[in-house]
Amino acid sequence: MPNTFQSVSQICNISLTDVYTCPSTNSAGNVTASIVTLCQAANVTNRADVLTVLWTDASNGNAVTRLVYQVPVPAQQAIGCLTGKLVLKPGDKLRAQCGIFNAIELSVSVLETS
Repeated sequence: MPNTFQSVSQICNISLTDVYTCPSTNSAGNVTASIVTLCQAANVTNRADVLTVLWTDASNGNAVTRLVYQVPVPAQQAIGCLTGKLVLKPGDKLRAQCGIFNAIELSVSVLETS
C-alpha cells in the first residue's frame, strides 16, 4: 500500500479555483484516496479579504460541502481552513475562492494512498 505525500500551493482568485483533485489511480494503476492533512491560507496583501474553501464530492454528483464560507482573513495574516483531516476519493476536489484577486495563497498537504 504505497503512500505519497504531496504539497500543493494555489493563489486564490475571485472565481472558484481548483486547488487539488484526488487522482483516480496512482502510477501503479491502483485506485487512490487522498487525506488532506493541512489547508492554510495566507493573505499576502495590506487589505482584509474573505475566503471560501469547499469540497466537491464526485461520487455524489459533485455535491458541494463548504469547509469555510466567506471567512475573514486579516491583512498579512494566515488562517487554518481545516480543523481535522479530510478524506477525498477519486475525482473529489478541493476548491477555493477569495474576494480580492491574488490576495490569498493556499498551502495544502495531502497524503495519497492506495
